[in-house]
Amino acid sequence: MRGYKRVAVKVVDVYGNEAVIEVATAPGQVVPIRPGREILQARRSDPNTGREYVVRVVVDTAGKSDTVVTAYRSSKLKKYWRTE
Repeated sequence: MRGYKRVAVKVVDVYGNEAVIEVATAPGQVVPIRPGREILQARRSDPNTGREYVVRVVVDTAGKSDTVVTAYRSSKLKKYWRTE
């Protein structure tokens, strides 16, 4: 990610903006949605339960710098994580 203008975090609550910045700067996967929009995502593990989840950061790439549109975590790894 080249940089970001703003962060609109919806469901990162306890994990804070650090998780969003980590995923945005070093994603495990980049999923193109359409020209100028992509999802950066990474797998994480909950330190309390050990359960795995994915943090997804939706980024608008059509500008001088990338803009984080929204970010959220999900336990639906099979749905979101690409294996190919």
